[in-house]
Amino acid sequence: MKILIVDDENVKASNVKDALLNNNEIVETDIIIVPSINDAIGKMLNERYALMVVDMCIPENYGNKLHDDGGLKLIKILSDDKRVFAPTEIIVLTSHGDLMEKYKDEVLKKSFEIIVYNDTSEEWKEKINDKVLYLKRYLESPQEKREHYYDIAILTAVECEKEAVRKLSEDWEKVTFEDDSTVYYSTMWKNNSKGIKVITTSLTQMGMVPAATISMKMILKFAPRYIIMPGIAGGVKNEYEFGDIIIPREVKDYCSGKYTTPKNLEEAEEAIRNPLKFFIPTASSISTDPDIINIVSNSFKEELRKIYDNWPNNNEYKVPSIRTGYMASGDSVVQNSSVIEMMIKNHLRSADGLDMEAYGVYYAAQQSLKPKPIPICMKSISDFADKEKGDDHQAYAAYVSANFLKFFVTNILM
Repeated sequence: MKILIVDDENVKASNVKDALLNNNEIVETDIIIVPSINDAIGKMLNERYALMVVDMCIPENYGNKLHDDGGLKLIKILSDDKRVFAPTEIIVLTSHGDLMEKYKDEVLKKSFEIIVYNDTSEEWKEKINDKVLYLKRYLESPQEKREHYYDIAILTAVECEKEAVRKLSEDWEKVTFEDDSTVYYSTMWKNNSKGIKVITTSLTQMGMVPAATISMKMILKFAPRYIIMPGIAGGVKNEYEFGDIIIPREVKDYCSGKYTTPKNLEEAEEAIRNPLKFFIPTASSISTDPDIINIVSNSFKEELRKIYDNWPNNNEYKVPSIRTGYMASGDSVVQNSSVIEMMIKNHLRSADGLDMEAYGVYYAAQQSLKPKPIPICMKSISDFADKEKGDDHQAYAAYVSANFLKFFVTNILM
């Protein structure tokens, strides 16, 4: 338990420190002594203290004029300055009875205690020790745990994905916050046994950084059990079909890495023509929860057939299937097969799909506060990241992904 003593009188400060060390199992390294208001603020910019014992008559800076209400000035700064970590409890200690009477009411209004210090008295020691014992009990008592508030958080990146998700319910309710410019939408899905609380929003910009940022905001505000990203992805393997859903075993960041230095003039000229040849990715990866992969490894032919049948003019497509391969995430739209061959297949031979956000969502979930959500990427193939890449199949892929998501949530996850 960290304790800060603010007092410019060395003897009194030492006596307070000794009283703390003698009776409360406090170790010496837990106690810091500073002589002024600004020294105390400097400490509390970087450390949160359980208790601050402050003299009423202290200077603004060490060696300057004493202020008979210096302790009260410090308390007011702690109340107003949000940069400073305010201590859990504060005791004002003064050896001047007149200052006690003068400022007692103002200290009590702040809900803190003011005590008269006397070299020959034990009363001030008992009061400080009583406060420390209470703080120890408070800090060691079970703390309220943060619980899941929403069941599902859904994050989309582009308009067709957003529209496909919004069509999954007729009663989305707008959710906004004064301190947050992002607009969210909430609804309730039902299965046979209970309601399922769902929250969704869409990115204003594609990419892993926006995805990680908005994911973290959703996790902090709504504490979902699962955070799911449906939508569209590029296919890497030719045996896949438009609409096939990739629920990856791992999501890999293929853009992290380094470009090696050419060793000679010939390599330098080659690096100008073909820089990807000199790129070595680190290929950081995050796995999908293995229970999710085990579940989706089962056949969902009947449900996928229903989804397919409800799409108008479906004769240009085949019934989609579930793929549990690997998703490669990067911050650029890929419309060049050489990028696939040299930057992805050359280093990530197991890659099945390509997107711009999934790794950011997974990373945010992995690094979030507890209780952590389980991230799931659930994207359908809309193109094959080559020169024929276009928007023709995006609406279909987004529709397949969103509708399978709702089936999976209401019939499997919950």
